[in-house]
Amino acid sequence: PKPLMVPQCSRDGLYTLEGMRESVERISAIYRKAGAPEMFQGRFYDQPHTFSIAMQEEAFEWLDRWLKP
Repeated sequence: PKPLMVPQCSRDGLYTLEGMRESVERISAIYRKAGAPEMFQGRFYDQPHTFSIAMQEEAFEWLDRWLKP
């Protein structure tokens, strides 16, 4: 599998926390089964629906780690 980061907000009013957690668990299981658990990161932030500076910084670090030559 390709590297995948899924940042989510635990207080997001658009999706249920249960549904978001379930999706992370399912995706994590797929990556583990494929032998690449380190290539998936599901991260929860304790805030409403947003893409904060801290979230952006983490996303850029993730992209640098996996996509830079």
